Amino acid sequence: MSQKQMQRMKVVASATEGRTSVAEAAELLGVSARQVKRLKREYDAEDAGWVQHGNQGRRPANALSDGIRQQVIELAKGKYAGFNDSHLRKIGKIGKIGAPPRHPGYRDKC
Repeated sequence: MSQKQMQRMKVVASATEGRTSVAEAAELLGVSARQVKRLKREYDAEDAGWVQHGNQGRRPANALSDGIRQQVIELAKGKYAGFNDSHLRKIGKIGKIGAPPRHPGYRDKC
């Protein structure tokens, strides 16, 4: 558990027990009073699972498969050593092996 999660647990526990006001807890956590109220509803003194993000420990949805990742690494270390990711994508090698396209809002500056 991270320091931030430990801090969140202590502050929410304090607010739940009435030692700290919702406004003070909100200021300490850097969130709104509404979010502190939501955290108080989720709070469970016996189980710390409520403080962890739901996606923690999962593989990102946009992660490349291990095979594609290995192909990209081989190309970047071999024939295209010294190229950055933008250059690799521009020459089309990464795109041909199945890497996802760039974000639609991204523009190449070259």
